[in-house]
Amino acid sequence: MSLDLSTLNSYRDFMGEDADRFIEDIIRSYLSDAPKLLETLKETMASGDAARFVRSAHTLKSNSATLGASQLAVLAAELEQAGKTTPLQELAGQVYSTAEELSKVLQALQQYLAGE
Repeated sequence: MSLDLSTLNSYRDFMGEDADRFIEDIIRSYLSDAPKLLETLKETMASGDAARFVRSAHTLKSNSATLGASQLAVLAAELEQAGKTTPLQELAGQVYSTAEELSKVLQALQQYLAGE
């Protein structure tokens, strides 16, 4: 599964009635920001901007972990580390795998918001 819903649901344990609004806000932010981070990974892979690549991978990793997208967080962490030592053009396969997983996560989050 691309998304561990128990992570999102755990916010209810300590936030109470404010949790639903908080969860919706972070999901909507993620739905907006994550595709932009993926685009930045692709752009910087082409331009060779390793520092920006690593920052984008780090942000994608952290944001994904916050929402329970652990497999995506692992893939982003691998990109973050690889971006520090590997020529970015060599990471195309990993970026592609990350994009596929991100697509699954985005779909799962949209379904969560829709109550499915």
